[in-house]
Amino acid sequence: DIDIENSLKNNIDTLNQDKDSLRVSGPRSLVDKVQKVVANLDGSNKVDDFSSNLTLYPVDGNGDRVEGVNLSDNKVSVNVTLLKQKTVPIKAIFNEYESNKDKINDYKITPGSIIIKGKKDIIENINYINTKPIDLSNITDNISKNIELDIPSGIKSDVKYISIKLEAIKTAKEEISYTSEDIQLKNVTEGFDISTLNLPTTLNVSFENSKPDISIIKSDILLYIDLNSKKDDETYEINYESNKDISNVVISPNKVSIK
Repeated sequence: DIDIENSLKNNIDTLNQDKDSLRVSGPRSLVDKVQKVVANLDGSNKVDDFSSNLTLYPVDGNGDRVEGVNLSDNKVSVNVTLLKQKTVPIKAIFNEYESNKDKINDYKITPGSIIIKGKKDIIENINYINTKPIDLSNITDNISKNIELDIPSGIKSDVKYISIKLEAIKTAKEEISYTSEDIQLKNVTEGFDISTLNLPTTLNVSFENSKPDISIIKSDILLYIDLNSKKDDETYEINYESNKDISNVVISPNKVSIK
């Protein structure tokens, strides 16, 4: 048998040779030592398909060359088709049932791209490689975690895993001042005397802005009192409405008493 030894095994799509066997002749004691006939294929610098004529030589069971025998042919012709390569980015895929998606502000993937190999007709249609679905509940902010790649059938890569690190959501503490005229009254019944409310002259609203690059202005936070929600201590609570990404809202003062 003829064995083609090469350093391209992970990059070869097909390797065709013009012969698979040949005759070995010479002294019987030497011929009996021959286990196979080999040829070395050097394709370290090859990036395209190629052909080559390789020199054959006999070896024993230890891979050592056997001298003193003759081969019916000392050359083998090979045609090599290489897998195509290209670099593609990694796309993070989060679990579709994930309930913590709001915690994602930014994340870093390392490496951000990988080299993939495959047949030309397959690899041409691959523009990125997905990760396996990521469960955010298993990832702590600012700590890297290895995630398996979802490599399609017919595609090879030396990289099987990437690491992902979620950046903690950066918030900014902010404060806006309001006056009594900024407080909206809801569910005002006929005959209700608004002057009986001890509305504060000024009040402050402090909060955390989850998107510090977006300014929050007074009109983004609506203060209101629901007159249908009087407390047992004869007070009304000042509440707020906002469609902005804010949290830890503190209204001071947050109650209004009745005169």
